[in-house]
Amino acid sequence: MKISTASTLQQFRAAQAQEQQTKQEINHLAEKTETNAKIKKLSQEYESIFVSMMFKQMDKAGFKSDLIDTGLSEDIYKDMYYNKIAKKAAFESELGIAESMYQQLKK
Repeated sequence: MKISTASTLQQFRAAQAQEQQTKQEINHLAEKTETNAKIKKLSQEYESIFVSMMFKQMDKAGFKSDLIDTGLSEDIYKDMYYNKIAKKAAFESELGIAESMYQQLKK
C-alpha cells in the first residue's frame, strides 16, 4: 500500500486550518463572555445608583423634626447607608432594572 505524500500534506494542512478556526472561535467566545460580564456588572452598578437616588428622595419626602439637628454627620452617614443598601439590593435581589438593561445592551 502506497501512501501519497501530497494527500497526507493536504490532510495535515486541512487539520491545521480546522485547529486555527477552532482557536479563533474559542477566543471570540471568551471575548464575548468577558464583554457580557462587564455589561452585567455595569448594569448592576447603574441599578444601584438608581435605587440609591430613590432612597434619598424617599428620605427627603419623609417627616423631619428640628428638635435634634445632627447636621452634616447624619447626612454623610445616611448617604453611605443608602449607597450600601442600594448596592446590596442591585447585586443580590431581583429588581429587574439591571437585567432589562443587560438584555438591551448585550444585543
